[in-house]
Amino acid sequence: LKAPFRGWEWNDSIKLISFISLITFLFILPYIYVLPIDFISRRFGLSKTHTALQASTWRLKDFWLISSLMLTIDVMAMMIFYYEDLLSMFFNELYIEEESKISLSQANQAIVFFVMMLLMTIFYLKKTDYRVLKSTNWTIGKSIGLGILLSFFFRMIYFALARHGVLPGIETSMLSSVMDYLKSINQYYHPLLAFLFAVIIVPFYEEFIFRGIMLNSIDRRIKFIAANIIQSLIFALVHDNMSLFLFYFLIGIITGAMVKKSNSLIPALSFHVTNNFFAFIVIMRM
Repeated sequence: LKAPFRGWEWNDSIKLISFISLITFLFILPYIYVLPIDFISRRFGLSKTHTALQASTWRLKDFWLISSLMLTIDVMAMMIFYYEDLLSMFFNELYIEEESKISLSQANQAIVFFVMMLLMTIFYLKKTDYRVLKSTNWTIGKSIGLGILLSFFFRMIYFALARHGVLPGIETSMLSSVMDYLKSINQYYHPLLAFLFAVIIVPFYEEFIFRGIMLNSIDRRIKFIAANIIQSLIFALVHDNMSLFLFYFLIGIITGAMVKKSNSLIPALSFHVTNNFFAFIVIMRM
């Protein structure tokens, strides 16, 4: 407290300024895709009152904030466990030996990221936001049942077409990023923890973020078809696996359409949970 900057060098100050600049940049970055939506809706008068989820109150401000928070959490999780690797990208004097993909650091990074995303979603949502789980069009049983059936048939049809070369195939190597996270958690903690994250927690916060906040805040300003495509593109991109881009994009399109048809997030949640359950079984067997 008496000398907080004792031992500091200019290099340390540059790193602190770089960190502050990075966080600022992450909050500004979503304006790249938020401002065009705002401009188009104002220019052509496309704004409307009702959205795919009629009970939702989310607007473009929520779209911007949730995007910024997601980017910040992703970077912070990486900095906590791979800080030296991050520095080595900018400061050539640092050389870090590459760590094994299945590691305790990988498991811890995944756990911290999943927990931070869950907490962000819970604290961001208001009590009234959970009304989007209720459907005025479908019963709960129908919502859950159709979600499970559509997820099953989607995977069956996609993989059948992939085997015949119509769609991009999914090889074991393409699942590496997800598999590394789950295998690391499985090896250093417990398979039940990996199951909890992959099948329950991740679908919960991803559906509220993408088919809830993003889809409906965009749908309030432009036509639903365009809004559904935009949220699906972002959903596919954040999974950071271009080999599976079409797979994730189609999931976004289907679940977005289900939200519109049912006026509820339940069918999309059911679809997502079922899909991740099948993926979890495949990954654990591999």
